[in-house]
Amino acid sequence: MERDRASSFKDSFHAGDLEPWHNAKYNLIQETLRAILKTPHAGSTDWIFFIAEILEWLGRRGDYDDSVQDPQYPWPHSFIVQDIVQAFAMTAMFFPDSDVAKLVTMFVNSSQCDEFRKSGVFDPKERSKVRPDRRTRTSYKFRDGEFWKEWKEFYKMERFFADVYPMEWRLTVRPIIAHLYQAGVIAPAYMQNHPEVVLGVATANTEPHRPDKPDLFINYEDQYGSFPMQFPSTFVLPSKWPEVIPTARSFSSKHPTARFALLRLWSAPHYYPFMVGLFNRPITSFLDSRGRSWEWKFVPKDMPGSEFSVHQTTGKRLDVLKDKLGDRVVHRGDLILVMGEDQDDLLRYCTAVVFAMQTKPWLREIDLWKSFINVDFEFLLDLGSFWLD
Repeated sequence: MERDRASSFKDSFHAGDLEPWHNAKYNLIQETLRAILKTPHAGSTDWIFFIAEILEWLGRRGDYDDSVQDPQYPWPHSFIVQDIVQAFAMTAMFFPDSDVAKLVTMFVNSSQCDEFRKSGVFDPKERSKVRPDRRTRTSYKFRDGEFWKEWKEFYKMERFFADVYPMEWRLTVRPIIAHLYQAGVIAPAYMQNHPEVVLGVATANTEPHRPDKPDLFINYEDQYGSFPMQFPSTFVLPSKWPEVIPTARSFSSKHPTARFALLRLWSAPHYYPFMVGLFNRPITSFLDSRGRSWEWKFVPKDMPGSEFSVHQTTGKRLDVLKDKLGDRVVHRGDLILVMGEDQDDLLRYCTAVVFAMQTKPWLREIDLWKSFINVDFEFLLDLGSFWLD
């Protein structure tokens, strides 16, 4: 039941994704994965033993008939085999020279996968040249004060903001909010529609990489001190997150045949696929251009310190396998760097990481369109700063 419920949540997650064409790309990958997993295979069974060895290495079994009650813990449960086979299929398609991955790559190279193979997902160099058409993830806490200059000038007006809200902002904000509501990502907040009770206010703005594309942003300034925030000591500032290039350079200097993977967790432009508990939703509340109050069901990227949340959530899951992964895997926010001594070693570690991230509670996914798997250190050096953050 929990796995089926997670599938329904994913439908909402992706229904609220407003990045142009990204849902079509996501669906293409899902259709291909389903075809791979449903197609009977004949021939070498090396991949089966490879997966069995990973399970043994991780100290997991494939025959659990019970499920752990702690929602934060990934196992045991009865879908271990299905989850790790899917993780292997997702990863193996990027290892055309691996004997273990041969059946997967043969299927991808068949006429059945022509559209998928030609989609560009296997051309990391070309993909890295095009920045995704979406707003940045920067939260209110870490966004430069200059960004809010126009909003603050407008908000100084003595009249109620919704009565004089600029039409050009309305034209941006209202369709996005309507879309998120229809997708089930936000819901009406049953509270007084006043900034003393509702923390945020929606506005429209642009960013340097999208100067002609205004988007929804929420100003979460606590004007009345009604929402004091104290972050746990375990939360790490983005400035102190591990750096990808220095970490990969150090590893590459010790392993001449090193291969790398940059795995990005899927998220929508405006939110992360992390549940917000019912009693925590008021801290995500905001007023729209008409003064109506809303609250988020999933963590909004504008929420003060949302970077803490995604870094902490990713780290807690990787910590479950810390004794196995060691220093081969580091993360910064929703980006995971996996390092292997060669491509076979990388395939092993990468499969383990994808499995750990995507298994129970089945709400997190690796976004293959924003990931780069089985690349060398020189490729990482050529990546723009966006891909490394």
